[in-house]
Amino acid sequence: MAFTLSLVSFSCTAPVIGLLLVQAATSGDWVAPAIGMFGFALALALPFSLFALFPTWLKQAPKSGSWMNMIKVVLGFIELAFA
Repeated sequence: MAFTLSLVSFSCTAPVIGLLLVQAATSGDWVAPAIGMFGFALALALPFSLFALFPTWLKQAPKSGSWMNMIKVVLGFIELAFA
């Protein structure tokens, strides 16, 4: 599972982070790539931070079941279609 997570995470983050790093290296401008990196980091950290600050939200979340498997399959096909 860890290998699968790292493989999927890399395929999703490499285009965004790679573009920002190439833009910073080629243009010499560091403000726009820094803002882009901050926005990307904020989007990834926000759910974890909110659940850490408000743990009752996590307890109120629905339990996984057959609906979760359906969502995983649908999102997997959507990701394959984009690839």
